[in-house]
Amino acid sequence: MTSTTATPTVEDTQAAECLAWQVRAQAVIANRLEDARSHAETGRTRAADRSLDELEQSLSEEIIGPAREQFFRRSFADQRSQLDPEIVDLNCVATPDCVRAARRAPIGGDDQYGVVRSMVDDARRQLKLVAGVGENDPTARAAYHEMWQCRHRAALTSTVKTALSDAQMSLFNVVGQLMIRSDIR
Repeated sequence: MTSTTATPTVEDTQAAECLAWQVRAQAVIANRLEDARSHAETGRTRAADRSLDELEQSLSEEIIGPAREQFFRRSFADQRSQLDPEIVDLNCVATPDCVRAARRAPIGGDDQYGVVRSMVDDARRQLKLVAGVGENDPTARAAYHEMWQCRHRAALTSTVKTALSDAQMSLFNVVGQLMIRSDIR
């Protein structure tokens, strides 16, 4: 019995690539918020702050930036496979300056790093508010901290997943524009 395996489309490959980054982001978010919650519940506010700092740094430096760079670089090969060879500038490559721009440029008018920073700052402020709740009732204290964690895990996960998807689509389109020969743009 022979098996036939369809060659994955560019869209399939992009979807799998984006999903892999989204899964990584989801794990980072869940782990760092769990750490912050655990520290906060036991009164270790500095350690909770460090966990939130690590969350922001990990999302920026280990997820969003590297994912955007990977999306950008891969888009050159993907576009070459889809664009008419008569209009493609085969000398167009991902230069270091372009890669830096791809990692940092606003996507859809949004500074994705600033959005993450703002959300982590919001989580930090709200965690400090939760710290004073239920001081004499450990069950209530734990419940409030759990609600804090669930709320911010859902919000950050949704935002980062959307940011990665938006970045991938935008960078693919930018590369498509860059690769069209300048004499016919």
